[in-house]
This record gives sequence, structure tokens and C-alpha cells, in this order.
Amino acid sequence: MKNPFLIDDPAYISFSGGRTSGYMLWRILDAFDGKLPDDVHVFFANTGLEMPATLDFVQKVSVFFGVPITWVQYALTEDDRPTYEVVDYDTAARNGEPFAMYLDHVERIARAKGKEPYLPAPGNRYCTTELKIRAMKKQMLSLGYEYWTNVVGLRFDEERRWKKIDRTCPKERWEIDLPLVDAKITVEHVRKFWSAQKFDLEIKGDWEGNCDACHLKMPWKVATLFRDYPERAEWWLERERRAGKQFRPNGLSIAQLVEASKLPIVRGDDSDEIKCTGCTD
Repeated sequence: MKNPFLIDDPAYISFSGGRTSGYMLWRILDAFDGKLPDDVHVFFANTGLEMPATLDFVQKVSVFFGVPITWVQYALTEDDRPTYEVVDYDTAARNGEPFAMYLDHVERIARAKGKEPYLPAPGNRYCTTELKIRAMKKQMLSLGYEYWTNVVGLRFDEERRWKKIDRTCPKERWEIDLPLVDAKITVEHVRKFWSAQKFDLEIKGDWEGNCDACHLKMPWKVATLFRDYPERAEWWLERERRAGKQFRPNGLSIAQLVEASKLPIVRGDDSDEIKCTGCTD
């Protein structure tokens, strides 16, 4: 039986900056005796709203594992067309600039058509598509690939996420590989691995992972983040004020979540939390 971590090339490994995808990268490297094939690349898509510890972790993974990681982030051409740029640990945006740039672009297009601008929401996660998936796609195209494998770090115990995925992606240029699912890797495997390493992702809890106040996170998680880092609410407050809309159209506004952060926070069940298809913890 084929080792699921001997992935078919050409391919790119989508590294979210979390422990699970970091573990997946290590298993793939191990399967290839410590060096990836020339046609297998590792990408990290930066939105500018990741916690500093996430960026630190991406850099440490690259150094300690001895693997090049290409950092990509959304950008615009001079004539206001979506593109991307390759950055690194030192030059990557850290104040939401790529995300804000995209929202400004959407706003300009909407107003030119006489329509009201809108924000991404749980039912319309175009931020994932534009800031992550398409940025990585453009990087692969720039390297000369027409078709490839997209390696995603979903675990076997995240059945509600991977069961819905069509791995063939008939409308896209890639097929999806889920080696952690095929190897039946669970969160316990991931925790055991990182507990034995010389470094780890230095965040307090999963509420700090990926985009800090992502609208897919449970409200109590965002309120907890705003309690610990009240300055990180400003970007989100400004975007809701500017659009006159909410990231959670049928839920709490950012202003309400800021107020909730000042009260005792009760941790709730997150089993029904929607997970961003471009992010793994």
C-alpha cells in the first residue's frame, strides 16, 4: 500500500501556519527522506491578520525542518487588477493590508456598478478564495505548471470537513490530496508530535489561530481574542463602519463582540463551527 505522504508531483503543500499542517509537512518530508522533490512546493498565504506567533511559527518550521516556504499575499496591479506578490518573514504584511486592499477593490467595483459594497460572511467566504486559494494558484501558474496536486492538511477526525470535498476538483486545475485523512491521523497524533519538538506554535488557544477575528470563529473565541488583544479589534471595527455592514450578518457585530470581551466569557461548544477551507489548525 502506497505511503500517503509520498504525494504525486507536481504539487503544492498548503501550509496554513498551524500545527496540523506543520505536522503534515514534516510527514511528507520524512517520506521523501528529508528533501522534497523539485516539483513539490510549500506555500503560506498571508492575509496580514494572522497573529505574530503564526508568522514566527512558519519561519521556524522552515528553519528547523530545512524546507523552503514561499510566502504569497494578495496585491493589485497599477490598473487595479488582482495579482499577488511573493514576500518573506521580514516583508510580510502584519496589519491586514492585503485583506484591506481586497475589500477596497471590491468596494470600488461595487460602487462603479451602482451597488453597495459587501463584506465576506460565513455564507460567502470569498476572502479565502481571493487571499489564499487564488494567490497560491497564480504562484503555481507562474512556475509554469498547468495542472497539479493541492495537498491540504485536514485530519481524519475532521470528518465533517473532508467528507464534503470532491478531491478531483473537476472545475479546477488541481486535484486535492488529503494525506492525513488517508493515514487516519487525529489531533492526538499532532499534539504528541509537537510536544516532542524543540519549538511550537506559541498561541494561547485555537481562537488565536489563522485570521485573528475571522467571521467563521465562534463569537466567544473572538471576544476572548479582543479581551487579550483589544487593539486587534480596530481593523475589523473600521471595515464594518466603512461598509455599513457586518461580517456576521445574522450575528453579533464587531462592536458587540468588543463589548462582550469586557464581560465574563463562557466558552461554548465549537463542534458546529464552520472551518475555513483554506485554513487548518
